[in-house]
Amino acid sequence: FYDDMQLRLEIAKQRRHIELESLENSYQAELLSLQQTLENDKFLLYHHMHEDIQRKIDELEILKSKTQVCSNILQEMFPQNQQQLISPNKKRFDSPESLKENKKQRKMNYFNGSIKTIDKDNLAIFYQLSDIDIIEDWAIIQSSLNESDHDNNDDDEDDDTSQLNINCFKQEQFDYDENCV
Repeated sequence: FYDDMQLRLEIAKQRRHIELESLENSYQAELLSLQQTLENDKFLLYHHMHEDIQRKIDELEILKSKTQVCSNILQEMFPQNQQQLISPNKKRFDSPESLKENKKQRKMNYFNGSIKTIDKDNLAIFYQLSDIDIIEDWAIIQSSLNESDHDNNDDDEDDDTSQLNINCFKQEQFDYDENCV
């Protein structure tokens, strides 16, 4: 009877040891599976981000080449206007310097001899449009107004006066150009 109990006790110890090893193996397998899943997710995320960034870079390069082509065309069409319109003194609104408060102080002398300091904000930028652009824009505005007038009223009198205004504007521009030359 004692040998039987001893045998059962030894079997229970072996069974307990096997179950503990099985539990440890399943724990290690689960841990390895989670590590591999994490590495796989990292790789997929990196690959997806890399493709997305590469696609955006390609789009920006295409836009850059289109902009350069447009710039070259404009420079060929209006070579004298390009140097006049682009000056190194102009600042962009989105530059870091322009985001800061940009003020100059100007001292003014009055007749009584006192000096007063005035803050001047210089964030405004003025661009000069060419005369051709102004005439084209004016013609487009007039034609769109004519179309809206034709939709609302079917009068031909409005068309004649607007055409007269465009012709008058062109004549004034022509006179101005002759005086400048």
